[in-house]
Amino acid sequence: MSGSKSKWVSAIVRTGWIAGAFLFLGLSAPQAHAQNVDLQPGQLKFRYEQFDGGSSLSCEKYLANAASQDWDVKCSDETGKVVKRYLVHLWVTVYRRDFEPRTSYEVLYWITDFSRSVPESAGTTVWFHVRDASELSGIDVSQSVENDTAGLYLSIAL
Repeated sequence: MSGSKSKWVSAIVRTGWIAGAFLFLGLSAPQAHAQNVDLQPGQLKFRYEQFDGGSSLSCEKYLANAASQDWDVKCSDETGKVVKRYLVHLWVTVYRRDFEPRTSYEVLYWITDFSRSVPESAGTTVWFHVRDASELSGIDVSQSVENDTAGLYLSIAL
């Protein structure tokens, strides 16, 4: 076998072994068990607040799409008139493992503001990592809206 052929054969053997080792390690590595949290309307509370202390509005929510956990959120003034409307993609996943961190919570909180003439979107993804297998009793998050002049606050009871 010529020198260049033996180099190729050697490279293929090394690459095949390395790829096989990564495949084995990937398949045998400890895995987390993911469970999506099926949120119900009674578990959620939305509130709109301007950061300068101006308006504070209570909000109603309606499940727009159960499969994607999209919520139609309407915030009304004191007369009951809807003055803010958002589509909120809210997805909570719990990951459980046999090693630390034993439990992790992933919260996707993405908002599209339909109150504006041109809808605007903002969002965040937050992770909580817990050393033991504890359950959280709730999560409070907020997302800036209206060019960072207000927030859509969310409380989730778990």
